Amino acid sequence: PSDAAATTYQLSSLELASRLSFFLWSSIPDDELIALAAKDRLRDLSVLEQQVKRMLADPRSSALVDTFAVQWLNLGKIAGARPDEYVFPEFDENLRSAMLEETRRFVSSQIREDRSVVDLVSANYTFIESSGLPNSFTQTDPSNPVRNSPIASGRLPLEQLSRHNVNVAGFYEMGPISIRAAYNWRSRFLLTAADVIFPYYPIFNEATGQLDASVFYSITPHLKFGIQGVNLLNEVTRTSQMFTQSGLRGPRSYFMNDRRFAIIVRGSF
Repeated sequence: PSDAAATTYQLSSLELASRLSFFLWSSIPDDELIALAAKDRLRDLSVLEQQVKRMLADPRSSALVDTFAVQWLNLGKIAGARPDEYVFPEFDENLRSAMLEETRRFVSSQIREDRSVVDLVSANYTFIESSGLPNSFTQTDPSNPVRNSPIASGRLPLEQLSRHNVNVAGFYEMGPISIRAAYNWRSRFLLTAADVIFPYYPIFNEATGQLDASVFYSITPHLKFGIQGVNLLNEVTRTSQMFTQSGLRGPRSYFMNDRRFAIIVRGSF
């Protein structure tokens, strides 16, 4: 390259606004960005940071994922992928689309929440793009009427997963006394895709919570005596069955595990 092309120079405020906008939005700067650039305020790092946060919060920032991230992670290759149909018989176009959308949502969350780049490979969460999974019990099988279900395949969530979970724990340690209490609650979840009796409706476990606690007393440094209680609130477990395609549910069963107490002696030698 020529010496002129290799020369390093400082960007003007308008050039900075243009590059920032095309990088984050893949579009021209908006009026607010141009007005700040015209006043040469983008050189103020606090103003520049505020504008970057504003632009990332704007829906147009999805272009950063659709262009930069897609190219960076080579996500375009997903469109041309042809997995072996004998090894991956469940692979279809819906799954192909979901693979791309899940990655887009994950990268987008990393950017919008200003997470560390390390989280791209070590994050403890992800996104699932799914309309429900097929289940052997919900597939109509004319050769085996016993397995038929009135609920079409793909209309159910994943089994055993609640949308919301709450866990609260409290601890008290003072001298020889140790007290623990824990309460966990979860919203409704799919217990099984098909009941064991006709007409094999899906069964849901309704929202439920349980309180457990224990108290221990150290008689000596090597000997502890304690009482442990389970289901102290005497929680009633309620299940329901879904009997329409629209998701209408009705009661199925109620049962109670009762409170349970245990006397415990712990020793170390």
